[in-house]
Amino acid sequence: MPPNNSDGNIIKRIQSEDVTILYASVSKALTSDIQTDIPKEFWGAIILQYCIMANSSNAKSEKAITNFAKHASVSAEIVKDWITAQQPCSEVDLEIIRTVLRTSKEKFSEGDLAELTAAIHISNTELERLEQENLKNNPIVLMAGRLHRYLSRITISELRGHQIDSLEHIDNFLNSKIGEQIPFSLTGEEEGTYPKVGNFFEVISATGTGKTRIFGTMAKAMNVPTLILTPRKLLNAQAKKEFCEEIGIPSQDVAILDSDQSTEERRRVLLTDSPPQYIITTYPSFNRLIETEGINFIDPNNPYYRPLVILDEVHKALGPDTIENIQKLLDNVLVAGFTATDAGTSEALFKDQSPIYNLPLVTAIERDQLCTGVRTGAIKVELSSEGEANLQKRFLSKGKAEYSPEIVRKFSLIPSVIAGVTEFHLTKPDEELGNLYEYPSIFFTEGVEAAKVGAEYYNKQAELLGIKKRAACISGYDTYYQPDPDGPPIPKTRQELIGMFNNNEIDLWNDQVLDIGFDSPNATICYSLKPTKLRHVVEQQLGRITRKQGKDYFNTYRRNKVALAINVFPEGSNPYFFGEVLGNIPAVYSREYSYPAKGEYKVQETIEIKEGIKVITNYEEMARVLSTASTWHIGFEKRPGYMLGIGDMATRARVSASKLSPIYAALGSAWDAAGEAGAQEFKAAGYKLPLVKDTAGRFGQEGFFCINGKICPDVR
Repeated sequence: MPPNNSDGNIIKRIQSEDVTILYASVSKALTSDIQTDIPKEFWGAIILQYCIMANSSNAKSEKAITNFAKHASVSAEIVKDWITAQQPCSEVDLEIIRTVLRTSKEKFSEGDLAELTAAIHISNTELERLEQENLKNNPIVLMAGRLHRYLSRITISELRGHQIDSLEHIDNFLNSKIGEQIPFSLTGEEEGTYPKVGNFFEVISATGTGKTRIFGTMAKAMNVPTLILTPRKLLNAQAKKEFCEEIGIPSQDVAILDSDQSTEERRRVLLTDSPPQYIITTYPSFNRLIETEGINFIDPNNPYYRPLVILDEVHKALGPDTIENIQKLLDNVLVAGFTATDAGTSEALFKDQSPIYNLPLVTAIERDQLCTGVRTGAIKVELSSEGEANLQKRFLSKGKAEYSPEIVRKFSLIPSVIAGVTEFHLTKPDEELGNLYEYPSIFFTEGVEAAKVGAEYYNKQAELLGIKKRAACISGYDTYYQPDPDGPPIPKTRQELIGMFNNNEIDLWNDQVLDIGFDSPNATICYSLKPTKLRHVVEQQLGRITRKQGKDYFNTYRRNKVALAINVFPEGSNPYFFGEVLGNIPAVYSREYSYPAKGEYKVQETIEIKEGIKVITNYEEMARVLSTASTWHIGFEKRPGYMLGIGDMATRARVSASKLSPIYAALGSAWDAAGEAGAQEFKAAGYKLPLVKDTAGRFGQEGFFCINGKICPDVR
């Protein structure tokens, strides 16, 4: 029987239908003469789909049919008759089969598949052909259907509420057409809608809220060849561990490609007869695979094809080469970015399309999804010696987008700065937390040398004070652990030191290695000895100590976890403060936790620990510091995490710097005259917002455009 006009939404109805309602509909259709809007020959495939849905993967069809018949209040013989009475497949039958495949295939046993193919008069070969056809011709529909099917049976015990919420936003996004209005969330709740630009999206979820679980679950549900990109090799291993141990993906289906492997080894992984379904690599390795090794991930007819690409910590994908290579993917495969902080990603990479889901740090803390609370403080350093005074002038100079690594490294190495921070940590009890050294603590520095010197000084002071706690230096290239100041260093690997930190045997001084991807639930305190004007750097550091406390935390520390984050900065300068990440307030607590009101929050007054070094942890005093800082930083929050000078861009664009300079100057003047928000940022950045060649005709004309989308005339 050919489909009638009412059959157009059959598949959507089947996918969204409540199972109990469906059972009732089937019962009515099978036991009465009442006409339904679904023709008889389709019921066999529908029944079979729900038979398999209702049973585990090793269930026999006979049992499935019996159970289905029971729920539908009809005999098993009637159900069998309807299944076997199937006529040769019509086009609508084939669409139902495709639905079955894209939503249920992972649950089929070999026996189920055999009986399915027999019942609907189609061969296994034809089923496989249909699967591959869907994958090549309409992978978005296939992935959307599978994700929808997964969400229809997910329970709160499998994922946390906000993780399910983010997946539902993804589901809504995938089921919308380009140009349609799609919902977005700025606070973890529905905030509004905007037009869908393309089949790419960004999800922002605060550090510690389980981004890997979200995108790993999404990848498993979609069940297609997938490429996962991360900023560093450490995250590759962590992602594979979670995919296999927590999400349940077989280890043989997940492979890591990195710089430790030769080109031949990587090609063997990609070109084997049964390639791993999930490939994990870093952004630099991704660039090499495309540019040096000629790997093509976007052509359905290519053996390397990956219809799903996941960008982990996408704010780290803002290097110009990486942006260029990712942009080639945007209109050809589904690209999904996940991060804790946008840092300009939506403007630089996702064509100004806003994130579809955003769970900010403050919201996550208030909802009790992270630690119980976060307090912030500051250590203000007066640079008074002749050399230090010159350094302070450089910190106070205006018109720079970021402090240079050179002056920050010099600041991190000042003996009085290291001594002041260490002695405060070891000798000044906090009225809320008690002895600070009793909690797992992290010290962020600029440069490995400062981290090493800091750990050495910490251990000398701890020895003098009779404190058993020690510190170690950990970096991307080296580790240093000398618990006895008079003894030799003890060889330890990075993983061994992290294990000791997790056991609260040591604190860690580090240069960048812990600022992203480091997961230690009990980490409670952090100090940043590296002033920065970049919000995302501060946000990532803060995220190291805001994770949900471990199961043993309360028994160990006799309290729930309230994190403490302290900025260390030269007096008079205005770095980005931890409190600014919290919405320009000094402290945030869970709504489930009773804490003092602002006026009663008296933890400590401003204290001087060394001459010229003052510590501020008082709420009202920190509020004044943040008030000044937040005014200073207006216009800088969305700036990308990288800057290119005119010379760099001239090289990339293959034109002379003399041709680009007038364009930069003209843009700066035009924006300034127009009074646009971007003008201040552009001028302060020294006209270093990168220019990129518009090869896709994004603005309907040939030319260059800046990171915020402003068009420039072609200069060639």
